[in-house]
Amino acid sequence: RTCRETTVSLFECGDVVFPKGDTTMSVEKHTYIKQNGKKNVTYCARVYVNGRRVASKRFPTKAAAFTWHDQVKDSWKSGLCIKTGKKHYRFSHLLADFMEHPRGFLKLKRSSRQSFETRLPHFTKSPIYQVPMHHFDTLTVDSWLNWITGQATADSARRKSFTQELKVLNRLLSWYKNYVNVGFTIPIVERHREDAKYKGNQKRRRDYFIRHEDVRPWLDWLKSNYQDPFFYEIACFMVLTGARLGETCGLHWDAVDLTRGEAHIEAVVAWDQKTRQPYLERDVKTAESNRVVQLPSPLMAILQEIAKRKGETKGLVFTDRNGRIPTDNAIRKRFNRGFKELGLPWTATRILRHTWGTLARVATQDLNKVQAVMGHTDIRMTQRYAKVAAMLDKSTVEDTAKLMGFE
Repeated sequence: RTCRETTVSLFECGDVVFPKGDTTMSVEKHTYIKQNGKKNVTYCARVYVNGRRVASKRFPTKAAAFTWHDQVKDSWKSGLCIKTGKKHYRFSHLLADFMEHPRGFLKLKRSSRQSFETRLPHFTKSPIYQVPMHHFDTLTVDSWLNWITGQATADSARRKSFTQELKVLNRLLSWYKNYVNVGFTIPIVERHREDAKYKGNQKRRRDYFIRHEDVRPWLDWLKSNYQDPFFYEIACFMVLTGARLGETCGLHWDAVDLTRGEAHIEAVVAWDQKTRQPYLERDVKTAESNRVVQLPSPLMAILQEIAKRKGETKGLVFTDRNGRIPTDNAIRKRFNRGFKELGLPWTATRILRHTWGTLARVATQDLNKVQAVMGHTDIRMTQRYAKVAAMLDKSTVEDTAKLMGFE
């Protein structure tokens, strides 16, 4: 590891703000071993001003790293850095620019925009609103968390944490780093994520899925206790495919091939946060969520029954007797009532996706297949189901007991 040091003084010129103090550059050699056994060497160059990292980049050679450092140093001296269009760029300016930028607020989905607008007062009325961005650091985030956890909303029984507000702040600072100041270091650290959960949320059970012997009784309860078959039918689709609630309600007949027995997940239904009315979005959660799922025979029979009952295969597949989609709260309420009546410790709708993921892992022993069907971007998401499946595998403890001489 090698270092160079230079000194840059503070001065302001028009809309450009420059740092003061020492500028330090470090070059670290990183060696990685590839799967084929070959070494891959890179040099990571970082530039620090007053102990804060303002820029970093990887290079294949040490000479290229030092050349880049000299260019960055000259940028600090000649006034080519942190051009913001405002002499004193504050968090309030960041927020205003984010709202108008085509890759900021305007890029968000409708549901995300509504969520952002709901949380906006947590920033506009907070002490960080007028903080200059060149002073925005971990202590700034600390003061914001102290302020937000002291507000009246923190005492609400429904309020469990400020994790989502912290994620919004992270999104804002990421946008600032990408489109305003590439040398900015996002000051959100692990302690902030811990402090945001100020009520100490109870962790979810590791065996977060419906046992296989309880699935059919619960579905039968939905079928026999509600005249409208909608709730039973969407529950069957979700628990037999691992699809999310929005993906299930957004399924269109044009995306279903009853001949091949497959469905294309390409749209979702979301619910307006103010009116609770459903609306269709053509964009799914991630690129991997746009996928084709195979339909098992029992589900094929249900879809054929729906088509026969409606007399057509147009529009959305799952609608109630009035041809509409109920609110997500109405669906969740009926699911929960069934769980409660059967003495099952579950709530909400996402439990069905976790149930399919866990039982599919047990049935197939193939993580890649489960990942493909569930539309996970990262296989580490799917590995959570592998751990639960391992806990259910009694052969591990039985074989170990026999190895120790117990019969």
